[in-house]
Amino acid sequence: MKQYHSLSFLLTCFVPAMSCSSEPDEIPLETAASLPEYEMFVTDSFGVETGDSINMIGSIDGFCHAADGSLVLLDRTAVKVRIVSETGEAVCWGTPGEGPGEFLLPMGICAMTDGRILVSDTYRREVMEFNTSGDYAGTYISEDEQSIPVELFQVDSNSVVGSKLDIEFGENQILYSYYVGRFDSNCNPSLKYEEFVSDFSSPEIYNVIECMDFTADPAGRGFIAPDNTEYVIKVLTADGEPEHIIQQSIAGIPKTEGEIQAEIDEYEQLAAANPSYAPGYEPVPFHPLIAIAGVDHEGNLWVRQYNQESAVHFDVFSPGGDLVYTVSMEDPMCNEEIEFHIDSYGILGAVVDSDEYPRIYRYELNH
Repeated sequence: MKQYHSLSFLLTCFVPAMSCSSEPDEIPLETAASLPEYEMFVTDSFGVETGDSINMIGSIDGFCHAADGSLVLLDRTAVKVRIVSETGEAVCWGTPGEGPGEFLLPMGICAMTDGRILVSDTYRREVMEFNTSGDYAGTYISEDEQSIPVELFQVDSNSVVGSKLDIEFGENQILYSYYVGRFDSNCNPSLKYEEFVSDFSSPEIYNVIECMDFTADPAGRGFIAPDNTEYVIKVLTADGEPEHIIQQSIAGIPKTEGEIQAEIDEYEQLAAANPSYAPGYEPVPFHPLIAIAGVDHEGNLWVRQYNQESAVHFDVFSPGGDLVYTVSMEDPMCNEEIEFHIDSYGILGAVVDSDEYPRIYRYELNH
């Protein structure tokens, strides 16, 4: 799962990249007509539309399950972390500030199997550890000069997978280095799954950040969509080696001329105020076609398609890369307004649009 933001926000945070040492196998897919089809339905929700309550969410900027099944979500607007039990009891904690355990710009959240909650704060350059009650347990990762990993996924009790954007200073040039890696309580990755390097003067990095998507499973396997406007996903082993490619030939979703011009205008406004923005930006001409929603308790990869007009649609792939079934849900709203996170503990969806009341749902399948 990846959230889409403005260019100025993207460079404050994160997302993935591209490079492989050998050609992985391409997996032939079953036709949709021969596959089981399941429906998804809401079983519970959190977040209210009106009133002053602990249930009132300012924004949803990251969400997942804790090991006990509780819902964990990051509310950057309220500068809070919210924990909601399976029975509906909710607690929230977090304090803005520069002291130990306080938040300046929290960007990502992750729940570890041992009960720790990790929060990445880019302004503090720290990934902080908390227990579920909000007690600050110290630093998981910190960095004095460079960035920290964000959009975190728990791998085991000692490791997370995340994306990181570094700036490298060479003798004659400055380079962006953007990658997805595994981090073992250290800002230097123990493994890089994917990496993209770009000259500081090139605007290409903006499109890379916008279009890459990724996740990882608890075994450390990586799933990388190098360009989410196409249906291509690289599957990598826990050692970062190519395993196979999931691919379907589906037409992209073109942007209108007005949408493209609006992105150019936004970029040029940012560039006018910040000389580090490279000239000559050209937006990607297509909307996202897919999003990697996550990996379930059976190790199946869930991939969402955005080209469905009236329903949310997922393709579900086995650990070996076979398309095993599809899932759909009638969507009363524009389906791009709901973002999904799927992990070993279940299915979550969140309304994150700023024009709507932020709220979050739990789902189950009808099989």
